[in-house]
Amino acid sequence: MRHTAGVAAAEFFTPLGPNERLPWISFIERLELWEISRPIAIQAGAFRCHHAGLGVTLSTTNSLIAAVAVGIVATLVTRDITDIPMKEVSSIRLDP
Repeated sequence: MRHTAGVAAAEFFTPLGPNERLPWISFIERLELWEISRPIAIQAGAFRCHHAGLGVTLSTTNSLIAAVAVGIVATLVTRDITDIPMKEVSSIRLDP
């Protein structure tokens, strides 16, 4: 299964209107796809469980993206680093 780019693309395209999507489609099509394997899915669930115990609700989407980043040793670039509070994840805040 290669869904991570799809998950990220769904998140990215959600706020874009029809006229805003076209310029971004070729960019998204050039991104490498990373697999959501069973171990990565388990890690995402572990992230959600751990943070739920801390009173923090994580979305499945952000948990999966974070688990893939940990699995492939990638740095996430995001506008809202509070969405990815896992200490195991390297992240960079993108200025608005």
